Amino acid sequence: MGTLGSEDIDCSIKSSFTEEEIGKMLNLGNATVVSNSYSNGKVTGLVIKSNNHTFTLCSNNQFAMDEEECSSEGGDVVLVGDPIIEKATELVYDNNTCKTDGTTYQYMGGCYLKGNPTNNSIWYSGFLWRIMGINADGTVRLITDENVTAIPWGAEDTAENWDGSYAKDWLNNYFYSRLKGNNIIKEGTWCSETTTSSSSARTTCTNNLSTETAKVGLLTLDEYNLAGGISSYLNIGQVQWTMTPCNSSYAWYVLEYGSFDYNSVSNANGLRAVIVIKSDVEIISGTGTFSNPYVI
Repeated sequence: MGTLGSEDIDCSIKSSFTEEEIGKMLNLGNATVVSNSYSNGKVTGLVIKSNNHTFTLCSNNQFAMDEEECSSEGGDVVLVGDPIIEKATELVYDNNTCKTDGTTYQYMGGCYLKGNPTNNSIWYSGFLWRIMGINADGTVRLITDENVTAIPWGAEDTAENWDGSYAKDWLNNYFYSRLKGNNIIKEGTWCSETTTSSSSARTTCTNNLSTETAKVGLLTLDEYNLAGGISSYLNIGQVQWTMTPCNSSYAWYVLEYGSFDYNSVSNANGLRAVIVIKSDVEIISGTGTFSNPYVI
């Protein structure tokens, strides 16, 4: 027997609901309604298409797929997706260890993607993200494929105060509050360790200046370099801040050509959001490519 993702359909749906609204209630991503019928304000028939299959609603609120017929007990289709951790594991792990073929790097105890993977795209809450890899605690790290805004990093001479930065405030208040289903995001501490070297590729965070937890962060200089820098998927041809200070006045940022420089934090550059999502989040469609990203 199957359920509709996280919750069953409510057959007391009023006839005033539109087909588009029904599709959203089904929690099946890009589901489209083929046909539906009502009796006394209740849904009596429903056929939808999703993930290249046709699903027919049975009497017990479960679905029969394609040519399957509803039995006395309803459909036999389990409409739940693969946990995102399974897809991320395929990308970075080989026999439970980080792949050693040059496509991964290790950082903060986790395993992350290096170079230019073509199957780590994911669609979530109106944004295209890229799977960065798996954290030490088994959660999955994502980064937006483009900048989500452009603002000053923080007030003048505050580069070593990520916790009080404009960037952190905007990402964790304005941006986070507008992400749908943001309960999948896990809170954590982000590394804001200072370095004066543009080639910094530290794999640990031994002198973290940030002590406050947050839901959203930024890429570090170290992650960018470890992933392959200018030759990696993290180079998007856009000017973007990192959360790594150079000193008390300047923070590192990526230029549109993929190289690095440091800039006064009072100047405006792009912000590319980074989040950590729970390992049991389900993928309901897609192949992970840019044209057909995973949908959660």
